[in-house]
Amino acid sequence: MELFFSQNHLVVVVERVKHRNQETGIPDKFEAGVFGQFFIDNFPHTPIFDSGRLHDEQQRHIFLNKLFAYFRFRQNVKTVGDLQAFHKEYKYLLMGYNQNTMREMGRIAANGGDFNIYLEKLMTLLSSRISKKNIINSLYHMMGYLKKDLDLSDKEHIHSLIEDYSKQNSYENKVEPILNFLIEKYDIAYLKEQRFFNPYPK
Repeated sequence: MELFFSQNHLVVVVERVKHRNQETGIPDKFEAGVFGQFFIDNFPHTPIFDSGRLHDEQQRHIFLNKLFAYFRFRQNVKTVGDLQAFHKEYKYLLMGYNQNTMREMGRIAANGGDFNIYLEKLMTLLSSRISKKNIINSLYHMMGYLKKDLDLSDKEHIHSLIEDYSKQNSYENKVEPILNFLIEKYDIAYLKEQRFFNPYPK
């Protein structure tokens, strides 16, 4: 299940409804609409998105990551083996959000822990803003699988692209398509499965 909420309807809007101070009548905070809050309280892990944020590229990317991860988890994770396979393919995408949380979730999967706790951590992590520092960490980890295949000039070129990415204001990542091409070229099976490169349909 996934829901889009209208930004302009008072009852269903997820957030940014003005709450007025009862004494002064002056808006003092923003909060969810009536139905939006009910839904959040009763379905805490279900991905929701305020349609007013569709213009924000990073917010839209975060939501789609979360939506498709939720759908795949609900559809595919039925056993401990399924949970471990899910975590394996999401490893570097999750690392792009927070490496420590990714490792904590990995321990839950490896030990056959509570599926609901894993899902809660997954949805919380994927709701956070993406950090360039963490994305770069993921990129360098994946490059490690190619170190025997690439010559020095290729390694230096990719390293230069990563450095450029770290300094630019945009979140446009020119490294991903090149790295993905090299993974396909050298048939790195483990990385070909990673959701980092295709978290949702383009």
